[in-house]
Amino acid sequence: MLKKYFFIIILTVFVLNGVFAESEKGFSWGTGLYFTNDFGGGIKWNVVEDEIICKTPYYIGIGIFGFFDIKYAEASLGFFRSNGTFKIKSESDLVQSDNLIISYMGIDIGILGKYPIEANNHLSLFPLLGIDYRMIFFAKGEARDSTDGINPGDFSALWIKLGAGMNFVFNEKFYFKGNALYGLRLPNGFETRKTFKMYDSTNNMIEYDIKDKIPGHGLTVKLAIGFLL
Repeated sequence: MLKKYFFIIILTVFVLNGVFAESEKGFSWGTGLYFTNDFGGGIKWNVVEDEIICKTPYYIGIGIFGFFDIKYAEASLGFFRSNGTFKIKSESDLVQSDNLIISYMGIDIGILGKYPIEANNHLSLFPLLGIDYRMIFFAKGEARDSTDGINPGDFSALWIKLGAGMNFVFNEKFYFKGNALYGLRLPNGFETRKTFKMYDSTNNMIEYDIKDKIPGHGLTVKLAIGFLL
């Protein structure tokens, strides 16, 4: 699955390369802060008539990023850190309900297409559409481990993102960039598994068959200073 995602990104780069070649304006680059989260995702299974929901950690994070901007496209690379809650919910006593606090660190590799609309000599607005591959390389639980372990790579996934942005030019060298994006996350490795292990109410480790997946989604806000070339 990871190879498939990277193939999609590489293919997109080649497509955008043609866009770059046709750009009427110069290049720019910059750096800034971004705020990100994941509001959804997880798996479901049944124990007798009880539906068990295990929610992929809902997290809020902050990071730094750099970007490369041309008129109709923007590529970025970011590093972020976050904290989230891994929730297991059961309506009965057959399975232990549990909350596991998790710290994350990851890298975002993103490519966005855009169509700038100049409001005046200083301000331009643009819709955004693209993809982002979020690679989680660190995940550590801070509570009792009631599951079959945490593998950071299981939470890496491809995102499809839609939003809007603005550039405000201060002078011939500097400008301010702001982007707001809503993303839909494709199922990650944790959510595509066939089975899941956790302790039952008698403290025995049981393996359950996964019934369904819960879609993941989230928001990203980016604020940066750009340098015109």
